[in-house]
Amino acid sequence: MYILKRYGESRKDTCPFCEKHGTTLNEQGIPTCSDHKGRSLELKCVCGQWLDIKKGKWGAYAQCIRCGNMNLKKALEMHVPEKPMEGKKDPPKPHVPTEITVRSDEVDFL
Repeated sequence: MYILKRYGESRKDTCPFCEKHGTTLNEQGIPTCSDHKGRSLELKCVCGQWLDIKKGKWGAYAQCIRCGNMNLKKALEMHVPEKPMEGKKDPPKPHVPTEITVRSDEVDFL
């Protein structure tokens, strides 16, 4: 049996903080999980201005003073949080072979 897909049913909202299924809306109108309902997003645009999160007919979107309106998904892709360098070590240095010249009068190497 084939079930028809209706308008808006194929959309899956995810929480921008933890990537879980977004079931509730926070005060900005962004779909979040129940754990992050009280948190709000503060995003910066590529041009350096702060983005205003607005509610629209088709959900939340971001507005920049210089760049204009943009999809919230696009604004979240531009905003990459910097993760601390915990537990990361420098990559090991490659082994550089050294050339040794052995003469016939040096018996120690045989």
